[in-house]
Amino acid sequence: MAKDGAVKDKAARKAELTLEAEKLGLSYAELKKMKKEKKEKKREKKREREQGNEKKKGKSGDGVAGAAGAEEASEGKPKRMRTRSIDLAEVEDLKKEG
Repeated sequence: MAKDGAVKDKAARKAELTLEAEKLGLSYAELKKMKKEKKEKKREKKREREQGNEKKKGKSGDGVAGAAGAEEASEGKPKRMRTRSIDLAEVEDLKKEG
């Protein structure tokens, strides 16, 4: 079922954590619980940061919420025309027409 290498690695990690816990004057279970809580706080901060970035992107119409955000943001506002460069030949043609 489980590979011998995986079992040995797990046992080695547990031994290291047990030694670390003894140095701190804690039990193995308490140290493991502290590490899990620390990891969960780190994940929560990352989630909050990502949600903040999504909100910022949604307001400008870029990023993850791009398509829906752009449509909502542009309601009532005409689309901005893109600028284009015109060659001198085109300018002369436009002058002749107009």
